[in-house]
Amino acid sequence: MAFRATEFRGLFYSNIVKRAGINSVLKSIGYLASVFMVFTLLNVPLFAQGFSWPEKPENLQVLGEEYTGRRLGGMMRQFIIGLGVRCEHCHVGEAGKPLGSFDFVSDENPNKNRAREMLRMVADIKGHLAKIDPSGASRVEISCNTCHRGLTRPIT
Repeated sequence: MAFRATEFRGLFYSNIVKRAGINSVLKSIGYLASVFMVFTLLNVPLFAQGFSWPEKPENLQVLGEEYTGRRLGGMMRQFIIGLGVRCEHCHVGEAGKPLGSFDFVSDENPNKNRAREMLRMVADIKGHLAKIDPSGASRVEISCNTCHRGLTRPIT
């Protein structure tokens, strides 16, 4: 049984609902709730363990030495969301252990070098996209999530 926008009453009812349609409003609410939960769940362990990013991170072969710990932390959170992985996927450490026990500088984990190659690939694609005149009001953006969409291994 389908509901029409005029039959939708309650907290979210408005002229916007009438114009947009019930499905798009419900999708938007679901999307916002999902984003809120992801950020809440991903940030709690970092603060709970008392972990703080180093002011000057070490062994940044692709990102560059100008990256601060805070900026690096933001990028690592993007990897967590974009690939659906945790720190131990690329870094030396055990799942469930405090982040302070991880060896983030080590290159032992082969996934760390895969991630570096992926970052180089994304940079190359961004360079190619910059040479193309945009077809719309804004340029096409690319990130890890463009292909991975929350999956460790991207699937078409």
